[in-house]
Amino acid sequence: MPNAELKPAAGAAGLLTTPVSVINVGLEGFADELRAVGVPVVHVQWQPPAGGDARLAALLAKLGT
Repeated sequence: MPNAELKPAAGAAGLLTTPVSVINVGLEGFADELRAVGVPVVHVQWQPPAGGDARLAALLAKLGT
C-alpha cells in the first residue's frame, strides 16, 4: 500500500472538497442530469458488443482473430 498513513474516512472526506468532473459511459441521461446542475461531463456513447448477447459476442470475437 503506497500510503499506509491515509485513513479511508480521511481520503473519502477529501473527495468532494474540489470540483468534480465526470466521464459518463453508457446512459446519456446520467450526463444530462449532471450537466443540468453545472457539472462538467464528457459522455462516451457505449453499449455492450452484440447488444449484450454473449453467444453472438463470442462469435464476433472469433472473427477478429
